[in-house]
Amino acid sequence: MATTEAPKPTEEWNSFLSQVKAIEKKDSNMTSDQQIDRLHKPGAKYLNLNPFYVLQVDPDATEDEVKKQYRRLSILLHPDKNHNNRDRATSAFEVVSKANKLLQEKETSDKFKLILADAKNRVLKMMEDKRKEAKCKGLPPPVEDPSKVSQNNDIWKIC
Repeated sequence: MATTEAPKPTEEWNSFLSQVKAIEKKDSNMTSDQQIDRLHKPGAKYLNLNPFYVLQVDPDATEDEVKKQYRRLSILLHPDKNHNNRDRATSAFEVVSKANKLLQEKETSDKFKLILADAKNRVLKMMEDKRKEAKCKGLPPPVEDPSKVSQNNDIWKIC
């Protein structure tokens, strides 16, 4: 079985990644109610499978950075601190605790990092294929200028 080398990250990919990081940075300054909403929004069931998303840390984050972020979120989301929203706070707190436990296990953490690296390579390959297909058909690239993509749901149209 021949292995194919992953395409190199393009300027488009780097722009996409910087937009995602900007969204994550904005999300890291959320109040407890906003964090609870983030972990309960539509589609969160699947997004919450990614412990890096839940804890809002980069996959390359150190163990200390993960612990620090876990402590920050656990204090923010603790049910005793959210009396008016105790049920949702409890489930959000459980999601954060589970994500932390997953990342504390070296083997599990490495598996998640491998999955994310594979996903990144697949997205890069898919973007490259779409650009080639558009070029063959004489069409403009699917995304002409990634900086024009809005930071909400439109960002996923790059993929």
